[in-house]
Amino acid sequence: CHTVHHVAYHFADAHAVFVGDTLFSLGCGRLFGGTAEQMWASLKKLRALPGRTRVYPAHEYTNANADFALTVDPDNPDLQARADAVLKLREAGEPTIPVAMDMEARTNPFLRCDVPAFMAH
Repeated sequence: CHTVHHVAYHFADAHAVFVGDTLFSLGCGRLFGGTAEQMWASLKKLRALPGRTRVYPAHEYTNANADFALTVDPDNPDLQARADAVLKLREAGEPTIPVAMDMEARTNPFLRCDVPAFMAH
């Protein structure tokens, strides 16, 4: 958890989740409170949401996070395509969020920590 009492607001009928600073597009918040185990538990709960759930993080760090994600998951074709799309959106002054949870789960290294192909890298 980014901070011990951070919360996410999930609106199932609207297919949306507002995650504050716990999860960012292609990243996650720093641990200012709580433990790594608590953060991982929070990230797994978010990752378990339906794939079409739109994720609304508190900040737009996607472009910088994409650069980092490519250093730890360079062979991920979904991530490569997403990083290219993110760059084009930002160059056009467009936002990269919200993002669908299924895309985030395939491309965010902090949601892929337990994926065997990612762990092997």
